[in-house]
Amino acid sequence: MKNSVLKTISRAKGKLQLERLVKGVAILIAFLLLGSLIFTFVLARNNFSDSALLLTRTGGTLGALFLFGFYIFRPLWNSPSKRQVARFLEERYPQLKERVSTAVEIETTSTGVHPELRSLIQQDARKQLG
Repeated sequence: MKNSVLKTISRAKGKLQLERLVKGVAILIAFLLLGSLIFTFVLARNNFSDSALLLTRTGGTLGALFLFGFYIFRPLWNSPSKRQVARFLEERYPQLKERVSTAVEIETTSTGVHPELRSLIQQDARKQLG
């Protein structure tokens, strides 16, 4: 029960990463669909010449790899910290009034906060997250 604030932060972090992943996949699919239409038009205009084939294949592959790395691999590699997730929750739900970020700050750093005060801050944050 003591770390329920951090458990909630961890669940929100997982959901945030999943949201980023789905957004990245959607952007990648949209690029592939739009790119295939554009590349088909370019190839048809150039009568499917060898140079046009090489250009479209290279451009499509590099573009897809870039988007895959930028929108899918990078968000999974650089996951947000607990503080960032707490700030995200507070921006989305203003009624939290920085209680969650204060609780995370106290929990993750070794500040000289009295244990009773720490306990009250954690209880208040748990109540507000509930």
